[in-house]
Amino acid sequence: MTMDTIKVAVLIGIAAALVAIISLGFVVLANAGSRNLVLAAGALAGAAVFFAVQLSFELQPSTRVDYVSSEYTIDRAQPSIYQWKYTHTDSRWTADIAANQWLSENKPAAFEGNRERLTLDRIVFCILQYIVFEQPDWRVTRYNVLKGSFGQSSSRPIFPERSECTPLTADALNQRLEAVSNSFAHASDASLHSLSLSSSYVCLPPDTDLTVMKDGLIIKNPFCTVTIRVDPTTITSFGNFEPYMFPTNGPFLPNGEPEYETRVTGINVTVNYSRFRAQHLKMEKYHKWADRLVDGLSEWFEVPPRGITQRSDRTDAVNHSAHP
Repeated sequence: MTMDTIKVAVLIGIAAALVAIISLGFVVLANAGSRNLVLAAGALAGAAVFFAVQLSFELQPSTRVDYVSSEYTIDRAQPSIYQWKYTHTDSRWTADIAANQWLSENKPAAFEGNRERLTLDRIVFCILQYIVFEQPDWRVTRYNVLKGSFGQSSSRPIFPERSECTPLTADALNQRLEAVSNSFAHASDASLHSLSLSSSYVCLPPDTDLTVMKDGLIIKNPFCTVTIRVDPTTITSFGNFEPYMFPTNGPFLPNGEPEYETRVTGINVTVNYSRFRAQHLKMEKYHKWADRLVDGLSEWFEVPPRGITQRSDRTDAVNHSAHP
């Protein structure tokens, strides 16, 4: 993304104003006998100071800080990684099913390697899936959702092709995931193609750059920067028992190791709004988009309260035999 033109304009303007005031001050000093020039120079200096003060007060940056929790369980007997129970809509459950199926078919050895790293990769990829499934078009403020016994589907208004839009395609996602060696690189193909979109891309705000990192991602445009990163100090692992059951030992694999590994992880979300567009007529639109993005992410990763459940009540995200 290129440098912010408004920021450049402000910096050049300040520098030019300083040069002008110093230069004209030198001229007035050389002609101090002119009372009118002295008064005019004083008025100019006063106006410059007033403008600078107003610029400082009006162009104030703002920040939103949120915290999201995620929980993933790795089942080593039936190689898969998923949230044990879901409170969100069908799309989150579908996202985990698609990711599990792709990983088990293409990289089954990942479940026997660095499983903390695998969990981190899954979280990052799940955030991208959230954008694909839940926030595919920043221009849409409302989706029409149809619900029934068949599940649910959503529709959105049709906009002119790529109008006010930075397209994000499956290929672009793959390149970003490959660059950080994410285990789910290329799994994004199925995620994008499974959507009922009028075109095969996600629409982000104009001049937006999405950077994928090993521990999160950054969405940056001239109006705001959204940073979503896993907090490494919050990764808590526990196993030896089936989630939502009594914390008793087991079940175990034939080699004596626990079948399940569950990791609870905190995710820091920060939105920084640009100082140089604080009073822009479109800034409110970006505030609303970022609010939808952050609020929806919290719902996407929501985990039901932990309690005692019967084994038969568990969500079978491995065998696909039960609906969450």
